[in-house]
Amino acid sequence: MIIGFQGVKNSNSEFATNFFINKHNFKNIKKVPLVSSKGVVKALKEGKIDLGVVAIKNNLGGIVEETKEAFQDCSVQILDTTKLQIHHCLFVYDKNCVEKIDTILSHKQALLQCRDYINQKFPQIVVKEAEDTAICAYYLKKDKLSKNHAVICSKRAGEDNSLFMIDENIEDKRSITQFALIKI
Repeated sequence: MIIGFQGVKNSNSEFATNFFINKHNFKNIKKVPLVSSKGVVKALKEGKIDLGVVAIKNNLGGIVEETKEAFQDCSVQILDTTKLQIHHCLFVYDKNCVEKIDTILSHKQALLQCRDYINQKFPQIVVKEAEDTAICAYYLKKDKLSKNHAVICSKRAGEDNSLFMIDENIEDKRSITQFALIKI
């Protein structure tokens, strides 16, 4: 069985995928990172994956618009849902970059969930949206971003990319995201 998920390795959607695999005792699973909800729905339509996992709602950021848009052109069947508590961390390339931050990059939902933190700690910093939290960590480590960027992602994504953590648990309040296991 092939399960595609929104995001990349160490994204919150991958963590939700692992939850569904364990809960349903799925065997012989291949997980495929598809970055976006549209990527998951497209792969389902094309028969490239059997099941998909996407984020659908967060108590701080609201409905995940990307997923809502992906669902518009097809009849998606939600097989199961789960809620995961989400923790975000702020990472830079290395400790020498802490004082040089001019841009914070992350997924729109993560930015919404950390809005107060960003406004209080970094009021003059440019904030930009990206397609996934964990992919931001990867881009920073692989020099696809300026070393003046900071990224918001999971602790595991930052650590796996050997980034320097400035702060952890930066979400404004208790952040709960609902994920769906889907098929078409």
